[in-house]
Amino acid sequence: MCLIYTCMIGFQGDETLVSHLVSHLSCRALAVGQHFKPQEISNALWALAKMESAPDPVLLDTLARRASYLVDDFKPQEIGNTMWALANAAKLGVAPPHDLIAALSSRAEKTSEDFSAQNVANILWAFATLEIQPHEHLVAALLLRAEYVVSDFNSQNIANCIWAFSALRIQPRGGLLAALQLRARALGNLLIL
Repeated sequence: MCLIYTCMIGFQGDETLVSHLVSHLSCRALAVGQHFKPQEISNALWALAKMESAPDPVLLDTLARRASYLVDDFKPQEIGNTMWALANAAKLGVAPPHDLIAALSSRAEKTSEDFSAQNVANILWAFATLEIQPHEHLVAALLLRAEYVVSDFNSQNIANCIWAFSALRIQPRGGLLAALQLRARALGNLLIL
């Protein structure tokens, strides 16, 4: 699927060619998707989302079942990218696989101590975009990790987190908001919290 994205960049403007590539590689992914590893699942969903191409429902179901089976092997980036991709697919009208979101949520809570700033932001943004309230234990774990990696946040991460806090009615405790505001100022942004 990443090949699809690479081809899309090279063939911008040729919608027919990109559509054929997406269709062909989606069929191939469907044929072998039951053998995908977590990174391959995450990459396939990410590439489709990045191209603003709604995944075929059968392909999404195949990848979601495989991901649920392998969820304990998902690394932080794979969790964040998969959640981000599912939220983008939902924006295209594709119903999110709720069982997979629940499984990824549980895995995220267990592995949050290894999350990057982008992982934290992607997961919060995904829940807000999906209009799904994450479990309070996951929120607590993500907020704690955000405090720890606040110096790694970029302006997009900050904006996504602040928007997610508002959309999900999350009120960070402690000094997280102040730390994000300081980080925004350090980045030279005019973001007012």
